[in-house]
Amino acid sequence: MTTESMLPLNQRITAPTQLSLPIGFEGVTWRPATSADLPAILKLDRAVEAVDDPRHVTTLEALTVDFAASGFDPEHDSLLAETTDGTVVAYGTSHAEPEASSVVKAHIPGSVHPDHRGRGLGTALLDWQEARAAQHLAASELSVPGWFSTGASEHATSPRGFLTSRGYGERRWWMELTRDLSAPIPELPLHADVRLESLTDNLSEATRLAFNDSFRDHWGSQPTNQEDWEKYGSVSTLRGDLSALAVTPENEVAALVIVSVDPAQWEAAGYTYGYIDLVATRRDWRGKGLAKSLLAQVLRNLKAEGLERAALDVDSESPTGALRLYQSVGFAPEAKSVSLVREF
Repeated sequence: MTTESMLPLNQRITAPTQLSLPIGFEGVTWRPATSADLPAILKLDRAVEAVDDPRHVTTLEALTVDFAASGFDPEHDSLLAETTDGTVVAYGTSHAEPEASSVVKAHIPGSVHPDHRGRGLGTALLDWQEARAAQHLAASELSVPGWFSTGASEHATSPRGFLTSRGYGERRWWMELTRDLSAPIPELPLHADVRLESLTDNLSEATRLAFNDSFRDHWGSQPTNQEDWEKYGSVSTLRGDLSALAVTPENEVAALVIVSVDPAQWEAAGYTYGYIDLVATRRDWRGKGLAKSLLAQVLRNLKAEGLERAALDVDSESPTGALRLYQSVGFAPEAKSVSLVREF
């Protein structure tokens, strides 16, 4: 079905007018989460990651940023299950992206403590998340696809099996690539029509606009609004000084490579590294080698910082040939994750 023949989502999606909390679980209470629950949710995440995604470590700062995301209302968009001693054993959210153009997405990440699986908590949580997600989709007047969307590590076989049994398709695989910084880094001069800059407050908005323009043709990507971009830029792990931008004489950002460094991730990985959050080139600047030059610069920056590796994630089916780009500067696959989607 093409978008031209689609009815608006508010005519295609049937959503409940009210949501009920799950019942029938002895010793477990369900309620919305508050910011005071984040340390307990962090403990749950760490227990889940040890089984499902041992290479990743959630931090309290990351949870705090997610909890403050644009359009996220914890009272209505979150649900947790806690035992009588206050231990959080299940947690999930249902959050609609604030900006939508080609698709309306409700993100529904959720988790159940490994020691409490098999009790039906995951089913009850997902039932609630989907009902809330349906409300989000039914509030849209756009004639575009609607998604319930979540993700999982390749090693998370139990959650992946559960979600596929509920009708979620493994729609897109993402490859985690790493690059040994002890290997030679190529010298790749930047195009003469742009200058090299680091990411600063003065260039932040121009960088957001460049990112949005660059990702218009990427799978599932929707524009990032100014509020969420500023929150992203405020996290302590973001390293604008190690990032690299290609900037025109008119101060338009033509391409960008943005870096974060999170020491909390190093022990699980087994090495120190910097993570490349974003790589993007404006559509009218593609084919000039900007991204490759900026990547080489960032690799040198990370090496000078004393780090052992660089890491990033890439869409395995990227329309821009991103995987080939990263391999050309020495990145190699190390792990995979998958996006799971129900489409309406």
